[in-house]
Amino acid sequence: MRRLNTDELLDKFRDYALDIEYCDFKDSSTKIDQFFNFLWNQAISKRILERFYEDFEELRSLLKDCKILRPEYRRMESIKQALVNREYQGAFGFFA
Repeated sequence: MRRLNTDELLDKFRDYALDIEYCDFKDSSTKIDQFFNFLWNQAISKRILERFYEDFEELRSLLKDCKILRPEYRRMESIKQALVNREYQGAFGFFA
């Protein structure tokens, strides 16, 4: 895929976001995967995602070791304490 300029990137971003917003629930996982594949294939958005992983590595490692269905109480408490602001809450949603 060729690299898009900022206007094209924004238009594509909106199209993918609308596609996810209005899709059937059973298709949402596929639509989200398509969206992230698109983002990883564009240089500017790829760097943003890489930076996101770098900036929130501590939270990511907390979640990586957590069992989703039956998380340990101590681990849950440490994750809750890490969610101190909107940025960390957004990172939690992204990684979860």
